[in-house]
Formats: sequence, structure tokens, C-alpha cells
Amino acid sequence: MSPLQHSDPHKESVLTVSAGSMLIFGAICFIAAILLSAPDPLHAQDGDPASMNDEQLVDALMQASGFDSSLLDVWYGIRDSIDDEQELNPDQAVKVQNLLRSGFYGERLVEQYRSNLQARLDRSYAVSIIVFLQSDTGQHILEYETRESNATDAELQDFASSFDPQDDTNSVRIDLVQTLMSETRALENTASILHALYSNLLLTANAAENPPDERMSEQEFKSTSEMIRAQLDQQIGQYILISMLYTFRDANIEYLEKYAEHLRSESGRWYTSTLHDILIDVLEDAHKTVINEIRLTDS
Repeated sequence: MSPLQHSDPHKESVLTVSAGSMLIFGAICFIAAILLSAPDPLHAQDGDPASMNDEQLVDALMQASGFDSSLLDVWYGIRDSIDDEQELNPDQAVKVQNLLRSGFYGERLVEQYRSNLQARLDRSYAVSIIVFLQSDTGQHILEYETRESNATDAELQDFASSFDPQDDTNSVRIDLVQTLMSETRALENTASILHALYSNLLLTANAAENPPDERMSEQEFKSTSEMIRAQLDQQIGQYILISMLYTFRDANIEYLEKYAEHLRSESGRWYTSTLHDILIDVLEDAHKTVINEIRLTDS
């Protein structure tokens, strides 16, 4: 596949994609696509935000974030990945699944996420978020995100090969999408989840395959975990940028500008930073739960 190139050196570095590099993403695209999916835009229209109670606001924010469904789907992705793992025998695969289930089962993650969001809820900001989602701009953005949430690798490759970054309109679109990517913390959120999954898969597979005295040390796990995160940060950003460019390839530029403005508002930044902070807390708790479950099975 021909690379995307741009006269701006920065844009060239983030938009150069080869067929081989896209194949590297094979294991991560499934979950990454789930994390980048969006809710049904019609749901954002239900009810007057100012009259909602705290529970209703939390439900609306969860739905708007996509975490109410994506965290459930992530567990199914984990389960399927374990089933496809050739290096584990059936007994080991069952043990890995049970260990990961203790911390990463979808309903558990969603309930923790919702509980934490309710504890950190700011009604004023929450109402502003829902009002924006009900606006023409919000509905336009949600419609595009929903429409393209399940793009295939082939579709992304075809798009990357045909997209011309030097076109004036596309250049503006690139700048806006990069802003959206940064303000929504799409890279950080996706990489954090993928890192948690891969590092804990490594941890549980090591526990399933080896007795306690033959497993990797805590320092070895930490070092390997850090390497996994570094590789994800390097690889997944390109995939997310192309996915978002594909999603908004023909979206109204004015709406994208208004969306970026909203994300930079106090309520927008409260929302994205709160979602990110809660995600990190939930993932850290899931990791600790998995570690405790390993200790319990060893005793």
C-alpha cells in the first residue's frame, strides 16, 4: 500500500503507513476498534438533562462515552484471544481465562466504572455534556462515529492509500482530527486498556505454565510490561489517527471545529480527564485483583 505523505514533516511521520505495518496491528485492531466505537446517537436525545437525577446523568455519560458496551466487548475479545492461543494447552487456557475473569470480566469493569463516575459526578459539567450531545453538532459527530465504528483493516488500508494530505481541505481535517485525538485522549485510553490486557495475559499465562518458584520475577514482569506499553504507544497512535480520519473523512468541517471547541471547554475537559482517570483506576484495580487471584490459586 502506498504511504500517506504530507509536506509537513510532523504530519508525514504520523501518516506514513505501509501494508506491513498495518498487519502488525492485527492483534490489536479488534479491541482498538471496539474502544473507538460510539453509542447510538438517538439515545442522546432522551430527556431534559437539567431534570435528570444523578443516576440518569451517569447512565447518559456512560452511554455517550461508549464504555458501557465497549468494556463488555473487551472481555469477549480476551476470551476469544485465549481460545486462539496455540501455546497454551486446554487446562492452561482455562486457568488463564479464570484468572483474567476475576479482574477483567466485563460486567465487573462496567459496574466499577459507573460507580466511580457517580462518585466524581459534577452535575453542571454533566448537564453541559448532554446538552452538547443533543445539539446539531453533537448529533452530527455521534452519527459519524456510529456509522464507521466497525471499519475493517482493508477499508482503512484503501482509505490510507487514496487519502491526499496535501489537499487543502484534507490538511485542515488532519489538524482537526489530531486535535480531537488529543483532547479525547483516544490514544491514552486505548493504549492503557491494551497494555492492561497484554501485560495481564502475560502474567496469567506465566502463572498457568509454571510453578511459583519458576515464574518471572516481579522486576522481570515490570520490565516486560513497560516494554509492551512503549510498543503500544508507538504502534497504536497511527492506527487511531487513520481510523479517526476515516470516520470523519467527509464530516462537516464546521461541526468538527465546534466539536474541538467543546472538547477544550471546562466541561469537555472535565469529562475527558474524568473518564481517563477512572479508566486507569479501574484497570489498576483489575490488575491487583488478578494478582490476588493468582496467589489464592497457589495457596
